[in-house]
This record gives sequence, C-alpha cells and structure tokens, in this order.
Amino acid sequence: MEGNTWVLWVLALVVLTVIIFLIRFITWRRAVQQGRHVHNKVDGILKKYGLLRNFKVLRNVTISYGNRSAVAEHVLIGFFGILFLTARGETADFYGERRPGDWLMIQKKKSGDVKQKIENPIQHNEEVMSITRELLGHSGVYNTPMEGLVIFSGRPKKTTIYCADNTVKRLKDLKSYLNKAKFDKDNNLDVPKIEKILLSSSQKN
Repeated sequence: MEGNTWVLWVLALVVLTVIIFLIRFITWRRAVQQGRHVHNKVDGILKKYGLLRNFKVLRNVTISYGNRSAVAEHVLIGFFGILFLTARGETADFYGERRPGDWLMIQKKKSGDVKQKIENPIQHNEEVMSITRELLGHSGVYNTPMEGLVIFSGRPKKTTIYCADNTVKRLKDLKSYLNKAKFDKDNNLDVPKIEKILLSSSQKN
C-alpha cells in the first residue's frame, strides 16, 4: 500500500506540473496573439539598460497637467533627457503617417483580413511629450530633451509597417538604438526630480 501511495503522489505531481505548464503556455500564447508580450520585452530592455547607468524606468504612467492627460506606456529618464516609447505587438500590417489621423492595422486570419483603426502612435507620443513639457515647466524644469519611439514586435515576415518615419522601430533594433552616442550625453538633468514629478502627476489621477 505504501508503494502504491508513493506512485499516486508522483503521478499527481506530474499531472499538476503538466496542468501548470499548459496554463502558462496558453496564457503566453494568448498574450503573444494579442500583442501584450511586447510591453514586458520593452520594459526588460529598458530596465537592464537603465540599471547600468542609474537611469529611471517607468511604465504606464498617466501624465497630466491642467485638463490634459495621456498615458506614457514606457519612459526612460536619464541624464540625456526623456525617452517615451509606445509599443505594438500584433503580427499585422500597419499603415499610417506622422501627421494627425488614425492608423490602419490589418491582421490576416484564416477567415479573411481583419481591419481595425488604431490610434496614431506617433501623435500619441507627441501629445505625451507636450503635456510633459508643460508639467515640467510648471515645476521649474525647462529645456528638457525629449524623444518618442514607436516599437513593433510582430513576426518580421508577417508584419510590415508602412510608415516612413525615423521614430518607428522594430523591437530587435531597440538595443542598438539605445547605444547611440546621444544617450551617453550628459545634459545635467536631475533624474530623481523628474521621476518624482511624473509619478506625482500620475498619482493625482
């Protein structure tokens, strides 16, 4: 009986392990299909990069000033300035321009193409930076260099971005982009102060 009990415990452990693995795999695959996984990847790249340089990394911060507000998905605050990133993880074709106006996302399904209008990510970054400038200026912080990037991580062979703008990048190019000399430049920014201002703005919402 004791031997049979031991076998049952082992079988139960194996079944439980398989169930946990399947749940995690299904959750991961669903996140990939919906494009959510890109945010964890961008966050990981920024944190690793920032840790070595004493930079600050924020995620999903609602920046507001007056009656204006916008969500900054990813923020890198360093001595160079502030980098804002918006990310899309869907495997699809994207059509858009820098100028105001929605973008078009087309996902190819077995049942046919699925077309969806999405917010212009370049203009979203512009709005975030505009509000941030007003917020920092109100706090006595002026002339802060800012930049916005739009990151795409869909499968390369099945994802095409029809937008000729230098702020649009593939996820695979983010690390090399961060190695540009401009991010090593010291513009004498008070990193902790800027982080505090942005977080304080977010907490008021």
